[in-house]
Amino acid sequence: MHFQVETPAGECFVLTFARMIPMGEVEAMCEELADIFDSRYEGNVQSMWRKLPAEERGRVGKLLCVLPDKMSERERIGRRIRQLREERGMLGKELAALVGIDPANLSRIEKGTFSPGLDILCRIAAALGKRIIIN
Repeated sequence: MHFQVETPAGECFVLTFARMIPMGEVEAMCEELADIFDSRYEGNVQSMWRKLPAEERGRVGKLLCVLPDKMSERERIGRRIRQLREERGMLGKELAALVGIDPANLSRIEKGTFSPGLDILCRIAAALGKRIIIN
């Protein structure tokens, strides 16, 4: 069963649980997850989940997977690219030319409506004097 959650800080995640949730229990499960995130989230879902008392974990079931919400991640990355570009006083068309992409595509990347490949992200990062780091 999948649930989309938003943390108090506005980060969005998709949680996948091991058990199926009967339709009559979905609303209660949503409330339980909201309470857990509102009271315990401190920046890391996996760490928060491991620290939950067994009783709370047991009520919602075994957490199999946590993934960032695709749309919110695109928007976050796009905002950061725009911020870095503007800090350097660059126009979008200038950065697009350095990277070798159409300015309209750069605009869509910055708005979070287009998902670029890793090679494009690496070229954007290099043009902005940054590197892609996965931690």
